[in-house]
Amino acid sequence: MTKEEARLYFQENEDLDEKYETLLFECKQLLINRLPTTKLFEAKLLSLKSNSEAFAALGGQEVNFILPKKGPARYSSNKLAETVAEYYLESNRLKLLLFNSHSFLELKYNCNQLILNFNQYALKWAINLDGIKVDNIKISTVPDPMSILNAVELFNQAGLKYFSEISRNENDNLLLKESIRLSLWLKFEKNV
Repeated sequence: MTKEEARLYFQENEDLDEKYETLLFECKQLLINRLPTTKLFEAKLLSLKSNSEAFAALGGQEVNFILPKKGPARYSSNKLAETVAEYYLESNRLKLLLFNSHSFLELKYNCNQLILNFNQYALKWAINLDGIKVDNIKISTVPDPMSILNAVELFNQAGLKYFSEISRNENDNLLLKESIRLSLWLKFEKNV
């Protein structure tokens, strides 16, 4: 990108570092508060990439990014309570890393990790959607974590432990709705 092209993104009288930090911050805020979807994240990152290239063309220096050694959780347990607890811990860890990103490459890496983590979690909940009414389920409507944790506690009190037992749960259908929502998310992501 030439300096002339970069001036389309940054005005001459603007503080280059301050403007880029603001753009980075706004992007992080949006991504942290949205359901991780590849399509949305890629669109936002593509927009920020142009700003990053313009920033560099005008002499801006981003912080060097070093790949972390730890990737997202793998969710090996089939027990609902263990997986949900592990997911909330891992999701918060990854969101903190995303929020603390100081460069485009770091933000992109952390977004990919957040999506990968959500995908691994959703796979644990996945069910066959054939014959299930999904009209009233919105993928983007994320249930309150406390509601999920309370439903998991009732699930355990009913003597149920495993994902495969969700459909047998008579206490609350929130867990079944969440299973449907996450299965729909997987289907949506597969079509991206």
